[in-house]
Amino acid sequence: MIKKIIILFILTMVTSAYADTIEELEFKKYVLNKFSEQVFSFTNSNIEENSNIALLDISGQSSVFSNDELKNNIISKIINTSSYNYIDKELISDSVKEADLGKSIYINPKEAIQLGRLHSIAYFVVIDMTSNKYEKSSDSSLHIDTLNYKIFNVEKGIMTYSNSFELKYENSVKKKRKALLRSLVVSGTGHFYLRKPLKGIVYTIIGNIPFIAGCYFSYQSEKNYDKYQQATVQTDIDNYFNEAQGNANMSSMMFSTATIIRLMESIGILRSQSVSLKRKELISIQPLFFYDQIAVKAQVTF
Repeated sequence: MIKKIIILFILTMVTSAYADTIEELEFKKYVLNKFSEQVFSFTNSNIEENSNIALLDISGQSSVFSNDELKNNIISKIINTSSYNYIDKELISDSVKEADLGKSIYINPKEAIQLGRLHSIAYFVVIDMTSNKYEKSSDSSLHIDTLNYKIFNVEKGIMTYSNSFELKYENSVKKKRKALLRSLVVSGTGHFYLRKPLKGIVYTIIGNIPFIAGCYFSYQSEKNYDKYQQATVQTDIDNYFNEAQGNANMSSMMFSTATIIRLMESIGILRSQSVSLKRKELISIQPLFFYDQIAVKAQVTF
């Protein structure tokens, strides 16, 4: 029986870790697609089809994904739609280094024009990421990832379009407390409250089975103990007593197992850094500012 309990613990930890990994991967994929779709939408609305475009290395950093992951996702969408002629970075990498355009938020128009003409590039897409954390209260913080998007027109030598959109998600200690109370009552409900369905399913199954089994063995123990008290034949007395004791021991082990699993679940809730699926609901794709050509040109120094 002890071996079964150990296996149950190991299964709980492994499954819980696997569920966490799957949730994070699903969320990362969701966010990458959202950002990439918006980048392509801006590109499609402001750059003529069949134009030669190049995407410079993304500067800054998101708290959810790497710059390479975002860039590869954007490039895949551009290539799959066949709307534009994408100029691969490898073809212009040496020239980019010489022009110091690799990871710069601000590009030098003269160098960009020379590089564009050299490789027949009509537009450069420039992207940078910023990540900020704000303490809303003593038990709640807000994380904001902002993607800044710009289009440099090689022929005009200016930024012809600029826009930004952001990702928001909240980390609340108050919500964790509520989730903790729910899980102490019924295992798994805390993670459902935090919008973590995979871990909720894991703990609903693994956490509640030992508790239900404990209740069952406790009932059987009481039932056999009553029979033991009413029995008159010594053989029956011994059998009912042994069965009552065995069921009582099993009940104790099951309740102990359920308690330990709830403890593991509680630690997982307290260590949780964010509310995975809640972040999806808080995603806000909206323009924060827009520069017309004159405003952008005034900021660029030749």
